[in-house]
Amino acid sequence: MSAHPHVLVVEDDEDTRWLVSDALAGEGYSVEQATDGAEALRLLEHVAPCAILLDVRMPGMDGVAFAHEYRLRAERPAAIILMTGEADAERYYQQIAADGALRKPFELPALYDIVGRFCPHN
Repeated sequence: MSAHPHVLVVEDDEDTRWLVSDALAGEGYSVEQATDGAEALRLLEHVAPCAILLDVRMPGMDGVAFAHEYRLRAERPAAIILMTGEADAERYYQQIAADGALRKPFELPALYDIVGRFCPHN
């Protein structure tokens, strides 16, 4: 088992997914990536993250469907942090019962701050 806290980034935009993943890896997190909710659910069979950074609008299984299915399956669900640039972000935040939110575009210190709240590490 890794000594680094695990974070799952669920984002269909490749540039955003890699930017977030690389930034968190640089801060000492172990990061897994998924391009949609279905891929994320498969990954979660093998990893137990402390936080999931979740885009809402994705092809295939979107963030809303993922959050619902994940919470049905998870014994101890990880914190879900909504990542969106949608104008109606508050509606999505409530719909998925998010634990936190990052409005796109966001600055890296905001990313580190919110992930650190749920995944403290040295």
